[in-house]
Amino acid sequence: MRKSALLFVALTSFLLQSCEDPISIDLPSDSTYLVVEGWITDQPGPYRVRLSQTLPFASPETNPKISNAKVYITSKGVNYFLAENPEIPGEYLTDSAEFVGTPGVNYKLVIEWEDKIIISTENSFKAAPPIDTLTYSFVPNIFVPETLSFTSGYLVTGFVSDPATENDYYRWKVSENGISYDRAEDLILITDRFFNGKKFGFELSNLLFQVDDTVSVSQYTIDAAAFEYLKNINTQAIGLGKSTSTPPSLVRGNLKYLNDDEGVILGYFGMSSVSSAQVVIKKNQ
Repeated sequence: MRKSALLFVALTSFLLQSCEDPISIDLPSDSTYLVVEGWITDQPGPYRVRLSQTLPFASPETNPKISNAKVYITSKGVNYFLAENPEIPGEYLTDSAEFVGTPGVNYKLVIEWEDKIIISTENSFKAAPPIDTLTYSFVPNIFVPETLSFTSGYLVTGFVSDPATENDYYRWKVSENGISYDRAEDLILITDRFFNGKKFGFELSNLLFQVDDTVSVSQYTIDAAAFEYLKNINTQAIGLGKSTSTPPSLVRGNLKYLNDDEGVILGYFGMSSVSSAQVVIKKNQ
């Protein structure tokens, strides 16, 4: 159960820590832009790349999808082509038998659409350290401002041994009984700035669980650029929850038009190694 403003519970490490300002672009709210969303991992595919276009802010229509583009991932001189999903326009899928991401290998996304070529920043990803354990503790009588009431439940903490390398960044994705917390507001981002090379514990302090709940945590290694991008998306999503009258600033990702550095593309092509852990909440443990 989500409790977004639990009181009296402190994080056991630092969340969304960064010294950099948000990377945003103020553009006319009635403009239209290409949106690219894609992520690869070292887990079995297929991986998805979604192509769409924006609409003016507050438009009631659904973002138009982009079909008939040529989409491929290039690595070590080999192009891995994605096929458009015949059931979902604008969604392109890798061939699971042909392509799986590998830590330490460079990848780049290329999109050929109409007379344009779009490329992502070439990058690689680190292997994810395992989540050593997930523990939980019962917390009684927590006041929830949203409902002006008190509730009780279990808080889950994950423990990870951070590698000795500096500048490690993580994204945690949580699911409860098979249902994922995957909204932009639910992003959990961690940097090893204050615990590099040490074992750390991170408490899921905005989530409260009950007996017999199955809690799963997937840990994604990300780089500094992805960390900043996701942090800015999270910040804007939380801000939009407080006000629906102001158009958000456009957060620029790691894609650009070939031979046109001024053109704006929204979205991100990311890559991660993944480790996972799961725990079932039991009473009096």
